Amino acid sequence: MNAKECVSRGCALQCAMLSPIFRVREFNVEEAVPYTVNFTWEKEPGQTTTSPVFKRGNPIPSTKMLTFYKSEPFTLSADYDNDGTAHLPNGSLTHIGDFSIGPPIPVPPGEEKAKLKVKVHINLHGILAVESVQSVEEKEVEEPAPEPVAEPAENGEKPAVEGEV
Repeated sequence: MNAKECVSRGCALQCAMLSPIFRVREFNVEEAVPYTVNFTWEKEPGQTTTSPVFKRGNPIPSTKMLTFYKSEPFTLSADYDNDGTAHLPNGSLTHIGDFSIGPPIPVPPGEEKAKLKVKVHINLHGILAVESVQSVEEKEVEEPAPEPVAEPAENGEKPAVEGEV
């Protein structure tokens, strides 16, 4: 089936689904990521790390949270996967864009690095965006132990409290 036949068949099917006269079996159409999207960043100075975040065939729209431990501003670089299975059209650029995170990066007192949550999103049209960056500060707080609750006496009388006569 070529592209024109595919579009024609899809239009006819959509019209039949919207028509009150025809009965069509229910089904869903899910869009998918056409090419794997990798993110690259410097883990340590001089040491780059690449990770596939949106893999080919995953449903879209899709949102992912990336966690980083950083104290200095850094750059996230997004690229299409450049292996032989990518099937990118000839002459296509593989670089999508660079996203600068920071400054400032608030480092909690007593910590060397801040925990950053970066929210990346690929929408229904395949457009990639860094939606937000949040600094997460975790604090341990001790809660006082709850006081034991006195159970009522079996005979219905008020239970005796220590110190009362």
